[in-house]
Amino acid sequence: MSGTLIFVLVLVAALIITLYMVYKKGDSSPAPAPAQESTPSSGGGPSIDVQGIERTLNPDKKEDGTSSTSGYAIREYTNGISSPSDAYDLNKLSKNVSMTLQWKNKGGFENVEKIIAQWHQNTSDIRMRKEFIKTNSNNNTTVTKYFKNFTDNTVTLTADGTFSAVGTNIIRLYYVLAGTSCVEVELTPTATDPNTFAAWTIGIPDLSGTIGMVKPTTYTWTPSRGGMKIEKDMFTKQYQMWPVGAHYNATLKIEGQTSEESNSYKNHTVSMVPVEGVNNQVKFILYKHNGDKVPGYVYSDRDSISAKFGYLKKGWGESNSDQTLAIFEIIEGSKPDHYRFKQNINGVDYFLVLKSGTDQSGDKFKIMKIEDMTDSCTYNSMDIYMAPISDTNRTDIDSNYDDRRYESTQC
Repeated sequence: MSGTLIFVLVLVAALIITLYMVYKKGDSSPAPAPAQESTPSSGGGPSIDVQGIERTLNPDKKEDGTSSTSGYAIREYTNGISSPSDAYDLNKLSKNVSMTLQWKNKGGFENVEKIIAQWHQNTSDIRMRKEFIKTNSNNNTTVTKYFKNFTDNTVTLTADGTFSAVGTNIIRLYYVLAGTSCVEVELTPTATDPNTFAAWTIGIPDLSGTIGMVKPTTYTWTPSRGGMKIEKDMFTKQYQMWPVGAHYNATLKIEGQTSEESNSYKNHTVSMVPVEGVNNQVKFILYKHNGDKVPGYVYSDRDSISAKFGYLKKGWGESNSDQTLAIFEIIEGSKPDHYRFKQNINGVDYFLVLKSGTDQSGDKFKIMKIEDMTDSCTYNSMDIYMAPISDTNRTDIDSNYDDRRYESTQC
C-alpha cells in the first residue's frame, strides 16, 4: 500500500472521528446562538396600551374656599395701557392644571430600570420631568407596578408654578433598559402614530376661569384602536348591539329610531357580512324579532344640511350609488370585547354612537365625528358590545361567550 493511500485513509478516519465527537457533544443539534443584549432598536423592548389621558383645570381655591391667587397686580406697560395677558400671574394660575396618563403595561418590562414622565409644551419644550427608578427602595405600590408586566397604571403631572401652561401641552412616557447607557425610548404613541393623542391647548381665559370655579373641569381622551380582523365565522352569527351606557339592545333603533323598547323590537339582531377583499370591513344585515331578514343593508343617512351626523337606517340596496354608506370598519373598543364602527366619508371619520334623548324613546342611533360628541354618554357609546345570540333563543347569549351586556353604568 502506498504512502499516499495510507495518508488519505488516516485523514478520512480523523475527519469521521472529529465529526462524530462534535455532533455527539451537541446532541445532533447546532449549538444555540448566544443571547443578545436587549436594545431599544432590537424590537424587544416593552410596550404599553394607553387607556386615556385626563386633563384637568382645578378651582383656584384654598381649603377655606378663598382664592389662592387673589390680589393679582395688573402691571402697566410704559405707555400706560394694561395688557389682558398680563393681568394675571399665569405661572401661579398654571398650578391649577394637571394631566393624568392611564395605561396598561404589556410585556417586556423585565429589564426596564427607569420610567420617565415628561410634560411637553409647544411640541418640544420640556416643562416638567419625573423619573421613577426600579431599584429605589422608597417606591410605593403604584411605582412598583410601573416595572411589572400586565398591570394597570397611572401617573399625574401637576404644573409646579415655574411656567405658564398657555399653549399646547401633552404628557409623554419613556423607558430606559438596563445596559443601554440611559437611552430613553418613548412608550406613548409618537406624534406620527395614528393612535397618538392630541395636545391640550390652554388659553389665558382657561387659566383665569379657574378663579371662579367651584369644581374641577376634566377632559378625557380615550384612544380608538387599530383595525381588527374579522373572525372567520362572524358572518354566520346574529348579534344584539349594546352600546356602553344604553342598557338595552339598541338594534331596535335601526328598525325605528323613535321606537320604545317593546317585545316586538328588543329581539332584533344583525349579522355582519365581510366586504370582499378586506378583513376589517363589514355590511350589516338586519333581522326582525321573529328572525325575518330585512331586505337590503343597514346604512348611514348623513344629514344633508349640517353633515355633523347621520341616522342609522335599513334597506340599502346594491343598486344604490354610494356603497360606502353601508360599509363599516370594525375598530377594537376601549372595553373588553367591545367594538367601534367607523365610516370615512369624504376623508372625515364618523363613529357609530347612541345619542341619548330625554328618555329611551328619544335615543338615536347615529354616526358622528368625535369632535361633535359633546357629552360623555354619547362618547362612551362608541364602545358597543356585540352580543352573539344563541341559535335556539334570540334572547339568550351564546354560552361560549361572556355576557357583557350589563357591565357599564347607565347614563
